[in-house]
Order: sequence, then C-alpha cells, then structure tokens
Amino acid sequence: MPHLRRSEQGRILFVSAHAHQGAKIDFDDPLNVGTWSVKFHAREAFAHSKLCVLLATRWLARELKGTSVTVNCCTPGLVRGTRHFRNSPLMSSICVKAVTYPWMWLFMKNAFEGAQCAIRLATDPQLKEVTGEYFNDCEIVESSEMGQDKELAKKLYMQTIKTLESVTKLTVDREAYGMDLELQMEMESELRLEAPAEAETETNQAAEEKGKENGEEQRQSLK
Repeated sequence: MPHLRRSEQGRILFVSAHAHQGAKIDFDDPLNVGTWSVKFHAREAFAHSKLCVLLATRWLARELKGTSVTVNCCTPGLVRGTRHFRNSPLMSSICVKAVTYPWMWLFMKNAFEGAQCAIRLATDPQLKEVTGEYFNDCEIVESSEMGQDKELAKKLYMQTIKTLESVTKLTVDREAYGMDLELQMEMESELRLEAPAEAETETNQAAEEKGKENGEEQRQSLK
C-alpha cells in the first residue's frame, strides 16, 4: 500500500460476480463463522464471498479517498472454460447438460471477452478519478442493495481486521474520531531472511573443514 500511495496513479481492482446479488450477510456475523460452522453450502459461500469483495471495495475506496489510489470492482460475467457449474447437482444429469450446455456456450463469454472489463479498469485514463464503483461489461452498474450498505462494509472490514490480528503481525490504528482505519504492517526483524544467511555460513564452514582435511591428506602423502 505505501508504494501505491507514492505512485502517480495506483489502481486496486477486485473481481466480484453477479452471484453477489443473491447473498445475505448477518450484520452480527459478517464472516458467517457461526453459520458455516453448523451448515456449509458451496453456492451460498461463493455468493457471500463475492458480496464481501464488493463491500471491501466500497470501504477501501472510502479509506483511500483523497489519495492517488483508486479502488474498483468488476464482474467478468460467465466465461467459458471455467467449469463454474462443475459441482452443481443439477448439472450432474447428462440430459440437463445436453439441453443447457449449447445455450450456455452460446451466451457465455470467451476468455478474451471476460478480461475486457478488468483490463479497462486497470488501464483506461478516463477512469483515473473513478473509485468505489462496480463494473459490468466495462460500464458502471448498480450492485445489490446490500452491496451498497456502508455500515455493513465497515462491520465486515473491522471483523476481518480482528480475525487477521489473531493470526498475523497486523495492527490497526484507529483515528481520533474512531472511523478511519489504516492498516500498518510492521516489518519484524524475525521475518527477515535469516535462514539463507545461516545456511550460507554453514556451507562456508563445511568447505573450510573440507579444505583442512584435503591439506592434511596432501601433507601425509608427501612424507
């Protein structure tokens, strides 16, 4: 993030999906820890994750407002070759596949078409000042109502930080008025690449010992 802020124009791009519109998030449990510990459903989890991505886009764009960094989100749409429905019980039927796949293939995008929205967000000079938006087919579109919930975005963000703090060196600075949050990743000396240096020292010591042994053998042979 510091490098992006120092750059002339940094861009952060998240990839969501149309599926986010069918997702629901419990405000008191935005990460669905309690729900999924009881019952996990892959399709619901996918939709939930894409809604979380969209909410993260909204919140991070708010946090970086006034900087040179923009944050946007897009959906590539349904793209051929991704095997998106490979685990769908409905698609396990050969008859269903025979009827639906030709139509799906006709209306789905190829890889080149699916990449266009992300490419535009990453490169188009006209989008230099655009941030916090959701794109489909290279244009700004409305997301679900829940995907625009600022309070839910904040709750999700803070819950994510709390979870990360429990397993990483991540710390959070809360500004005086308790709203703006900034992530700071402290570089600990213990995280430096000390192992390779130790390995190199051991290698040098081994080579030195070997050299001494060879020298001793040569002296013995000359006697």
